[in-house]
Amino acid sequence: MASIAATADFIDHAAWRPKHNPYVIAVTVTLATFMEVLDTSIANIALPHIAGTFGASTDESTWVLTSYLVSNGIVLPISAWLATRLGRKRYYMSCVALFAASSFLCGLAPSLGMLVFFRILQGYSSMCRKATKICCHSCAPTASCAKCFSSGWV
Repeated sequence: MASIAATADFIDHAAWRPKHNPYVIAVTVTLATFMEVLDTSIANIALPHIAGTFGASTDESTWVLTSYLVSNGIVLPISAWLATRLGRKRYYMSCVALFAASSFLCGLAPSLGMLVFFRILQGYSSMCRKATKICCHSCAPTASCAKCFSSGWV
């Protein structure tokens, strides 16, 4: 036991390197953020087509956007707690899997009500942005993390 404590005193924390390349991790988690932003942009652009396809008014079809934003806003405050509780990697992977599944279900939605429901699921699982910041912050040095966040990638 004493030898473990003795070796812990001699660890050079300044020379410590992560086990995986932090830039590869940053690019990987940023792709999911891009997927989320792209999905939001597509829903905004496709709003008139959604209204026409489901025979709804423009006001009714805006629920597709509103439901996503409200569910995203509800889950956002607890995302850091969830990442700590579940583990950052597991939380991130579950967010991406649920987001992909709910995106697929949005594409198969037979009615506007089902589309709104699947968009609520999508908004719940779209914590990719927050999970991206949590993952990048934990695997990159502080200076690299600040540079990555300030560049707009995350």
